[in-house]
Amino acid sequence: MVIADSTGEKSLVSLIGAAAGATDGGVAALAVRDDALSTLSDAEGDWVPLRLGENGALWVRPDVAYGAGAVGATVPRMTLASDDPAVALLGTMDADTSILAGAVSGTEMQVDVVSLPAVDLGATDNAVLDDIAAKLGTIDADTSAIAAAVSGSEVQVDVVAALPAGANVVGATHDVSGLIVESAVALTVKYAVIDFASSGDNTVVAAVTNKKIRVLSLFLVAADAVTVRFESGAGGTALTGQMSLVANTGFVLPYNPHGWFQSGESALLNLELSAAVSVDGSLVYIEAE
Repeated sequence: MVIADSTGEKSLVSLIGAAAGATDGGVAALAVRDDALSTLSDAEGDWVPLRLGENGALWVRPDVAYGAGAVGATVPRMTLASDDPAVALLGTMDADTSILAGAVSGTEMQVDVVSLPAVDLGATDNAVLDDIAAKLGTIDADTSAIAAAVSGSEVQVDVVAALPAGANVVGATHDVSGLIVESAVALTVKYAVIDFASSGDNTVVAAVTNKKIRVLSLFLVAADAVTVRFESGAGGTALTGQMSLVANTGFVLPYNPHGWFQSGESALLNLELSAAVSVDGSLVYIEAE
């Protein structure tokens, strides 16, 4: 198809199959250079010019969504040039991760300590460490000595000095030839006479400083009807109840190593009578701590 332009010259609008540049083969299409591909102000459906980049390439936008996973053979792909910064960065990342992989064994990472800095603890810290080391040495020696004395689940004990003759005891209360051994202390057994006939307070055993009068045994007989009671101190704290006796009767408290009753510390042992009746007997006691 041939048409005439405004000058009357003939212009070829299209010639299918003609060689480009040899003869007039058509009209070159014009396009707008738009390097930044700016946003158009035209509305949807308006006529707009084609736009080119700085190198003359037509701007196009592939309308393809790139998803995760394998890319199919017919899906458009993007190829990076070998000198692209992203390619160089991927190479560096690959080398770094290879180094890390070489240091991993199973779920653990091997760490080689090349060197440790010298630490100056100072005179005070060194003195504390020296003291700890000395004490640990002492503990080690002591535990070694204990271990040497252990046989199975038992510890061997060597008696250095011979035990004294007689019945030897440890702790508690025990008789040893007229003594009461209490908490490893030998206490002398003592005796007191009960011979009173006055109503009211009667001192059976006088007070001893820092000691308690502990009665181990006693017997008592009243000549007539009377009420008797033992007390700590004259008219003091009752150590027994009020015991009513009739004529020529009484009672016996047999030997009790733990004592029947005792006065307060530094207090006398008192016998209170309800009437002026003769009351006689005796008792055995110790001066306890």
